[in-house]
Amino acid sequence: MFETKTGLRSIATLITITAVVFATGVMPASADVKQANTVRFIASKFVNKQYVEGFTAGKPDFGFTVEALLQLRAAGQSAKSFKPAVDFNLRSAANAGMSTKVGTLFVDQKFQTGRGGMFLVASKAFALPKSSLRTSVLNAVKANVSKTGEVADAFGSTFIYGWTVLGLQASGETKLAGLVATKLATLARADGGFGTDQTADTMGSSADATGLALMAFAAVDRSKAAATVKAATWLTKTALVTDHFEAWGEVDVNGTAYAAMGLSAIGQKNAAIQKWMVSRVAPTGGLISAYSNGRPDIFASAQGYLALIGSNYVALIK
Repeated sequence: MFETKTGLRSIATLITITAVVFATGVMPASADVKQANTVRFIASKFVNKQYVEGFTAGKPDFGFTVEALLQLRAAGQSAKSFKPAVDFNLRSAANAGMSTKVGTLFVDQKFQTGRGGMFLVASKAFALPKSSLRTSVLNAVKANVSKTGEVADAFGSTFIYGWTVLGLQASGETKLAGLVATKLATLARADGGFGTDQTADTMGSSADATGLALMAFAAVDRSKAAATVKAATWLTKTALVTDHFEAWGEVDVNGTAYAAMGLSAIGQKNAAIQKWMVSRVAPTGGLISAYSNGRPDIFASAQGYLALIGSNYVALIK
C-alpha cells in the first residue's frame, strides 16, 4: 500500500485493536526512547511477530508492515530485536516472491517497483548485509526504470516514484535515483504540491504525496531545488491553523505525518505540526486517527511515529 488515506473511511469499522504482544524484553524502557508507549503499541500489532495486517483480517499488508518496521527502527530497534519480522519481510525470497513471482512484491505476478523501493529502504535502514535477494530486488527495480527516469508501472503515482527514489538512493544508485527524482518533479500540480496519481479524484495536491515527494528530493540532495521549494511552500500555506491537514473533511493524521517528515527531511522547521501530532497520541500510546473512534490506530501509528520525534525516512538511509 502506498496511499496513506484512500479507503480509510470505508474500512474504519473493520479495524481491530486486538494486540499480539511482543516479548517484554524486546522493547526499550520508557526512558530509553521518545514516545515509548507508541513504540510498544506499534510492536504489539505484529501478528506472530512477523507482519501487520491489512484491511483484510489475517492478510499481511507489506506497505504498512515495512513502514511500521521503519518507525521501530527509528526508535532504536535492530534487525536482531525484530528478527521474525525482518526475516519474514526482508530476508525471505519466497515471501517477497522473487523466486516464484508470487509474494509481497508482486501483484498478479507483476513486480511492483514501489514495493521494491520500500524493501530496499528497509534493508538499508536495518543495515542488512548484501544478499542475492537484495540484488534481485534492486535489479527488478532498475529494470522498471527507463533511461529518462520514468518508472514503467507508476502511471503518475507520486508514491511509487517517491519510494523508487528512496530505494535506489538507499542502494547507492545515486545517478538513477536522481533521474527518477527529476521525473517526479514533473508530476507537480499547478499549485506546487503533489497528488496521489493521475486519476480524476486524486489530481489535487495532498499532504501525504507532497511530503513523500519532499523526502525523495531530500534523498538526492535537492532540498533547495525549485520543485522542492514550491512543494514546501504549498504545505506550509495549506496547513490548517499552521499545524495540521484535512482530507475528505476529516483531520488527516497520516498526511500530516508525511508532511512533517517531508519538511524535516529538507531541514525546514515544523514545530507546530510536530506538536499537533503529539496531541493525537492516545494515553496508552499510538496515534488516534479520524476513523478510530478515539482509540489508537495502527495505520496512523505505522506512518506517524517519525513525525512525533521530528525525523523522517531519509534520515534512516543516510
